[in-house]
Amino acid sequence: MGNIQSISYFIPELVVIATLVVAIIADLIYSDKNSYKVGYLVITGLVMASLVLWLSPPEETTPIFLNTIVVDPFSRIFKFVFYLATLIVVLMSINSDELKSVRTGEYYTLMAVMV
Repeated sequence: MGNIQSISYFIPELVVIATLVVAIIADLIYSDKNSYKVGYLVITGLVMASLVLWLSPPEETTPIFLNTIVVDPFSRIFKFVFYLATLIVVLMSINSDELKSVRTGEYYTLMAVMV
């Protein structure tokens, strides 16, 4: 499958990348007191990526990007697990009292990078 045709299978990853860009820019704009809001942006991006992955049709094994990556149902399961695990960690971190006094925007951005 060609590169342009492969992009339709890569949309959840593109949503995560867009979330990272927005989180980095938002962290630069927000003050120290409001840097926790980056966590909500990351949560929104992870939920959107999960929805896009859920709505994409599950197909059989499909090689994309000139046979360099394979998309299959097994990889979709792992993507859901990683999105859910990161979402739980970010939700728990937002409610943590230990992080209230420090700037946390970079932390939430790094959590999204690890997805």
